[in-house]
Amino acid sequence: MVHFQILFFAVSGLLFKSIFAVPVPVVEKGQIVHVAADQTNGNHYEGQGAAIPHPNIVLDKKNGQVVLAPVTHAPDEKNGPFITHAEQFHPKLEGNVLLHHVTADEANIPQDPSFHGEPVYRGAIDDINKAKLKAAVDVHTDAANSHVRAAQAHSEAAEAHEKLAKMWKNPGDPNAEALAKEHLAQADAHRTEAILHYSKATTHRNDAALAENGKPLTYDNYSTTQTVNDKARQSKNEAEMSEKHAKAAAENLKASKANLKASFSAQGAQKKELETKAFGHLQKAREHAPSSAVKPDPDQSLKAAQTSRNAAKKLTPSKKH
Repeated sequence: MVHFQILFFAVSGLLFKSIFAVPVPVVEKGQIVHVAADQTNGNHYEGQGAAIPHPNIVLDKKNGQVVLAPVTHAPDEKNGPFITHAEQFHPKLEGNVLLHHVTADEANIPQDPSFHGEPVYRGAIDDINKAKLKAAVDVHTDAANSHVRAAQAHSEAAEAHEKLAKMWKNPGDPNAEALAKEHLAQADAHRTEAILHYSKATTHRNDAALAENGKPLTYDNYSTTQTVNDKARQSKNEAEMSEKHAKAAAENLKASKANLKASFSAQGAQKKELETKAFGHLQKAREHAPSSAVKPDPDQSLKAAQTSRNAAKKLTPSKKH
């Protein structure tokens, strides 16, 4: 009798568990589900809070993980690449479909998801996956191009500083040798930067090729690549500014030489004025050095030096043959 009771309760317990157990949720590719942002891996939301469920489109299932495309209500580039007009995939969806790689444990998908498990339109998943690959390729290609442009800017800046260093060898300034060395060092630094940027460009071109072959685009990867891209653009701008200062300094050295030459044939006040201008341009050239704490505006300085140089040339007697 005791054995019968034990068997009865054991069987009853199994039946109870079977009747009241929560079934493992089943999600299908293309289904629209609601998953909270804090239940996903690799997601990023702005505004509505991680605990609030958001619409997600199921792209695939791998090793117990569900690959999702989150749907947001407002465009925000900080969220990564996206497709506008989510309603093209389902009439009840609003906003944009994010394209970066997001996963969630299949057990975290609600048993009774919003949209009643309705799927997106036929062909929508293929369109989203194509857009994901394109976004990954585009972001790495853009970064590669930015690095190439930065490398070119640094190469041109290096050339400008190298030319300027040669001009400082005998301009009548006691600090000429030190300034020549400073500009040569700056040229070397720019060449080193150019090599680094070319190397990074190659890396991003390889990453673009991997993305084209199906490597997923995660939010972290996208965000990091965007940051790298911004830094490459900033580096390019800094190199271009450095080149401008080198060219402005060179033009001031030419103006100094022209005014000094004109002073040789001048008399009195005019001679003194030309000598003062020559010294002023020499000083201005020093102010464009990399170590100068306060640098003049390179465009204005270059233009003023050109004007002064042309004026001095008109005062210099031409050589008679």
